[in-house]
Amino acid sequence: YEPELVPGLLQTEAYARAIMRAWQPGLMAADIDRRVEIRLARQDVLRQNGASPQASCIINEAVLRRSVGGNDVMHEQVNVLAKERDPANVTMQVLPFNSGAHPAMSGPFQILTFHDPGDLGVVHLESAMTAITLERPEELRRYDEIWGSLQARALSPEDSRVMMRSYALRYAGQF
Repeated sequence: YEPELVPGLLQTEAYARAIMRAWQPGLMAADIDRRVEIRLARQDVLRQNGASPQASCIINEAVLRRSVGGNDVMHEQVNVLAKERDPANVTMQVLPFNSGAHPAMSGPFQILTFHDPGDLGVVHLESAMTAITLERPEELRRYDEIWGSLQARALSPEDSRVMMRSYALRYAGQF
């Protein structure tokens, strides 16, 4: 779940650059280039043939509304989010503003699960200064509950694509 920005695995190069500049305005251009290169290289895992991982993402509608890098950058980024994927190993949903209060208002999180049934997975929480990984069964259960609540409140993947395409048109100046 991401309430503020496009998840890194789905960011376009221009969006990633704009985010990096916003996070750390003092970074040298070469440092930004390297970080963007690493971010984009990580995306290759979603395009591998065979056993590519499944990614289910829910973004807050604010992610679509918040202009990062200007209209051209946002138009490209939102179009990338809205496209139908083949193979369909990435599912995108939007949590609309009208869904009201929800249990993930405390911030973003990532749930990582693995093929080994004995491995319960982990929850990753990240902030500007630190990151923590939760592994205790009660912590994982709580985040599974939060995730289930978000999925129930979010638009379906199809309706999410419709909303994202609408935002893309806005950024293109077509409405």
